Amino acid sequence: MINFFDKFNLDNKKILLIFIAFIVVSYLDYSFILSKQMDSISVIEPKIKKLKKDLSSLDNDLLKMEELKKKQAEVAQKGLSKSKRLVSEDQVSSLFKDISDIANKNDIKVGQMKPGKDVPVATAPKTNKPGAPVATSKLSTFTIDLELLCAYHNLGAFINDLENSDVLIMVQSLKIMPEGENYMRQKVNLQLKTYVKKIL
Repeated sequence: MINFFDKFNLDNKKILLIFIAFIVVSYLDYSFILSKQMDSISVIEPKIKKLKKDLSSLDNDLLKMEELKKKQAEVAQKGLSKSKRLVSEDQVSSLFKDISDIANKNDIKVGQMKPGKDVPVATAPKTNKPGAPVATSKLSTFTIDLELLCAYHNLGAFINDLENSDVLIMVQSLKIMPEGENYMRQKVNLQLKTYVKKIL
């Protein structure tokens, strides 16, 4: 009978030791592992939320860019609008200023703006004789090369404002590249096309 109680007490001591060891291990696990994991989760969670928000905004901007491309195609198919005016050679510097003002209005940083090609617009010869020289009109095709730094939605608003201005301006080419780690701002190479009236 005494052996039974001694054995019972010994088993209780083992259970108590196991329980204490479990509590100590649990405490150490929480103190050194779980607490650090909880801290890192609390730091990462706001970043994940911001990333989700930024990705959602980026998706919206990409949809707007697709709509903008469709609109540009429609404008190109309609041809020259009668309500648009053409600038003359002496008004080119004023056109540059207008483009710069529209960029500033849409929070777009213009890195560079320079004139591109100036190509006379050919017209049909007055004579039907073979080898007759091709006549040129008083108009020339004029391109403007822009280097921009902006967000997608700002770029869309900028192009929309240019196309809605009273001067005939079309997008000739558009190239978008990421700006480092900031995926919300883009480097943009944009070439605009217009027609310039020659001063005779």
